Amino acid sequence: MLGPAVQRLEMRFPSRQAYTEYWQAHPALRDWNAAIQSYVDYDLTGLEPSLRSKVNADAVAADSLDLLEGGSPEDAWTRLRHDAVFLRAERGLLDQPVPLYPDPTPIAQRMPVRTLPGTNHYTILLAEAGAAAGGRGRTIRPALLM
Repeated sequence: MLGPAVQRLEMRFPSRQAYTEYWQAHPALRDWNAAIQSYVDYDLTGLEPSLRSKVNADAVAADSLDLLEGGSPEDAWTRLRHDAVFLRAERGLLDQPVPLYPDPTPIAQRMPVRTLPGTNHYTILLAEAGAAAGGRGRTIRPALLM
């Protein structure tokens, strides 16, 4: 699941425009907007012609392992001090029809799950439709990012 993301972390880009074009070709980001561009600009570090993502690949690997096999999700759920709703993207990481969490039952046993139509891993926060549906006029305070 994380293979393409980790590969990107090892890549170098000659310019900001090249990095933007890389992301614009991503299957989950067909509806490019200012929020996505801001995310892409924020993620980039270094100097031309050797720009790269700010994300640390070792941290991603450790975090992923902890989320999949460790106690982080359980610990986070038990520390919630307010009511929370798990916002679930309808589509997958690469905008495929199968969502990242195909069976939300284990999550729904802990908190309400709301699936946002037409969203994927990225657009649930970075596209207008996802942000509007998720917030419904309120500020979204993510309780658990997975």
